[in-house]
Amino acid sequence: MKNVIVNLAIALVGFSAQASMIESYHADLNQFQIQPGTELSKIFVNSTVSAAVQVTPMLDISVSFFRSYKCPKGLFCPAIAIAYEPVTYTVEKPVRYVGNCKELIFEGEVDQRRVDGSRTKITVIDNTTNICKTYVALPATQVVLELQGPRSEVAERHVLSSDEHLRQSM
Repeated sequence: MKNVIVNLAIALVGFSAQASMIESYHADLNQFQIQPGTELSKIFVNSTVSAAVQVTPMLDISVSFFRSYKCPKGLFCPAIAIAYEPVTYTVEKPVRYVGNCKELIFEGEVDQRRVDGSRTKITVIDNTTNICKTYVALPATQVVLELQGPRSEVAERHVLSSDEHLRQSM
């Protein structure tokens, strides 16, 4: 009986240590290919936008856009910056797999088309381990954000990328 209790305690300590060491990856995105005329393109009007991706395998993927007000030329603007809420898209329980060229891919989707007609799909590709030859240099991190609204037949497809690789964050 004593051995069972000791083994159970060791298993619980090991599980709690493993749960606290969940790996998470982060990259700042600096290149945007946003479809014009979409909801997402409206946040780029009169503002400077930065973006970041956060990947926690088996939990979620989040893409966040951070806006700061950009004063148009020739106008007097207040010195106090206008604070905007970040725009964030999140999908839960992403799948992690290795592509044909050994690139690491995280992919997740929230499909609510039967409920309200919307769908969000996020694919994060880490090209730092890619072994295939290409004509053009690939960015270290690519994010494909697909959004479909409730009354939309076609999904918006936005591609974000960065020359920095996904780095582990604590």
